[in-house]
Amino acid sequence: MSPIWTTFARWLLTLVLLIIIDYFTKNPKWEGYNVLLLTELEHTTVTNAALVSALQPGLPFF
Repeated sequence: MSPIWTTFARWLLTLVLLIIIDYFTKNPKWEGYNVLLLTELEHTTVTNAALVSALQPGLPFF
């Protein structure tokens, strides 16, 4: 195999894996989290709300 074909195959494999990961993480099953966040905004400061909102996309991994 030529180096160009090897590079193409690696990029194609990476693209397929990223599409699969995107498919399963695009619509998480935790819709109630936003309602909880909006309810808690009544009892917190703006700084804490900004930090929680910034960490929201990473929460399913913790």
